[in-house]
Amino acid sequence: MFYSIKGTLTHMEPGFAVVECGGVGFKCFTTLSTQRAMPQLGERVKLYTLLNVREDALDLFGFATMMELNCFKMLTAVSGVGPKVGLAILSELSPEQVAMAAASGDSKSLTRANGVGAKLAQRIVLELKDKVKKMGGGVLEASPPPEAFRLLRAMQRMLSMPCLCWDIRRRMQRPL
Repeated sequence: MFYSIKGTLTHMEPGFAVVECGGVGFKCFTTLSTQRAMPQLGERVKLYTLLNVREDALDLFGFATMMELNCFKMLTAVSGVGPKVGLAILSELSPEQVAMAAASGDSKSLTRANGVGAKLAQRIVLELKDKVKKMGGGVLEASPPPEAFRLLRAMQRMLSMPCLCWDIRRRMQRPL
């Protein structure tokens, strides 16, 4: 129902953040990694959201990236994994690490999250393994790894240096 929410970050506690948009404060349950990526209180923030409709509550979950949101959806589709456990897993592991754990059959790394025992971790690996492989590691491909960003920034800095610029461009145009 809600794709994303953009507004002012007005309050934050472990597990949730409040984003004020149009005079209404939306309580978004978040992962620790999303909270680490958030700006200071009073600054603008954008969260990709998922509205979870239950019989007794409407819960809004907010994520810093679409990759984290997609991983959350995949996790909560697994039998026995609810929103709380999904948040706990993504607070402990990045979406890339979840995909790698599923693809490689590493259920032990999932047990680091609160509420995930050995049996549940094995079920998560079993149910996500094929999905991750079918997507060709799609969760992983959703955004480049941090090393790629560092390499890109280094290349941009080098391209801004006039003495190296012509040589780098010439080498980049050559086929591998």
